[in-house]
Amino acid sequence: MSMRQFLSSERFDPDTTRIMGVAFEMACVALRVAGRGDIAKAVVAEKIIELAKAGERDANILCEHSLNELRANALENRLLAALEPSDYALLMPQLRTAYFSQGAVLQEQDAPVAHVYFPMNGLISLVSIMEDGRAVESAVVGREGAVGAFAGLRPCNAFTRATVQIPATVAVIPASHFQAAVNQSQRIRDLILRYKEALFGQVQQTAACNALHPLEARLARWLLQAFDRTDARDLPLTQEAIAQMLGARRTTVTFIAGRLQDAGLIHYRRGRITFLDKVGLEHLACECYGAIRRQTERVRPGD
Repeated sequence: MSMRQFLSSERFDPDTTRIMGVAFEMACVALRVAGRGDIAKAVVAEKIIELAKAGERDANILCEHSLNELRANALENRLLAALEPSDYALLMPQLRTAYFSQGAVLQEQDAPVAHVYFPMNGLISLVSIMEDGRAVESAVVGREGAVGAFAGLRPCNAFTRATVQIPATVAVIPASHFQAAVNQSQRIRDLILRYKEALFGQVQQTAACNALHPLEARLARWLLQAFDRTDARDLPLTQEAIAQMLGARRTTVTFIAGRLQDAGLIHYRRGRITFLDKVGLEHLACECYGAIRRQTERVRPGD
């Protein structure tokens, strides 16, 4: 893939096009993304085009600023943002960016963890699969966390299936490279250990919630968790998907969602849910929402 592929609708003189191509190749070499990660290349190319339109003609500056743009996108993930620059530098050469559509499976239950995923947006469901094929969600991961991060501590198998619930752009790194970085940095190891505690706390709290609390409170809790992890007021979610995640009947979820809509808390149209009153949802949700949120907020240093 070359810079010219991103210039189909742009017009630059031959010399500027050459300089942009040099900057693009330099950026790809620096991140080792040549031949892998089209999303990462697109971010780099778009920034180079933006700067060239503004009159920049120095290939080194174009390269440097495009890499900064890519890193800024990666730092939308709060675990990555919590790292010291020297720790992030251990990961950056192997990090690439990828996009996954709704329904994509990032890891399979009981399979070896091959990659670690740091969501920048979207939502990932960690789902426990029973022998008869039934499934229930045990935790959700958004830009506050990671999928497969425990593989940084030692090689391991996934304890759940990780399914993309809301389309997500993620920073992804091979588990072996992540483990090598963890072995070089006590700060990264400590961060992963704190996240491990928070994620296991969410799993335990979710299990208790599903067993003890009414569906209306559980649905409010789930919607609030989705909001916190995406900061999006409008989410592409079907009632069927939510029902599966909560281990409930679709007809029951439809009825409860209708009550939330009548109360002015959400608006639902086919395949999309819009948040209207977050405070109202917080009043309706069970204590589990607050408990999970507090556990999550303690992960980053200083929280």
